[in-house]
Amino acid sequence: MRDSIDGRLKVFIFILSIICPAFSLSSDTAVSISFDRLFPQTPFAKVLSKCMQLYGEINDLSEKKFLVTSQENDAISDIVIGKLFQISKGIEGIACQSPKAHANDLEYLINIVDNILLEYKNIFSFESKRAKDEYVVDLINQIKLKLEKIVTLLN
Repeated sequence: MRDSIDGRLKVFIFILSIICPAFSLSSDTAVSISFDRLFPQTPFAKVLSKCMQLYGEINDLSEKKFLVTSQENDAISDIVIGKLFQISKGIEGIACQSPKAHANDLEYLINIVDNILLEYKNIFSFESKRAKDEYVVDLINQIKLKLEKIVTLLN
């Protein structure tokens, strides 16, 4: 009797050792699905998120006021330019989005862009007439114009 229980236990453990790795392989594919794929964002939500992030970063820098060297200024300007390009590309998606974004939401986004410009001007003194600073201001104004065009199309 004892031998038959030991034999069944060995068979059960053997079967379990074969089945368990199969479950672990299938769970790896479920983990690889990204959050954005499960819960996609609209182009407006992406642009709003990027604008809020950029505004927060610039606001933090203006509060710290630790920018001393021109290399630090250049590095920060380069980062801001890169993020502004991402925002500009995202705005192109807003124009094509359906359902369309509300004009009030876009006006709120325009206010955030205005605040980004104000905070950027607070950080950098424009007495030095750096070309990057003027370029950042031009990019922000282009973004603002794109948003205003979309608002006029919605109204």
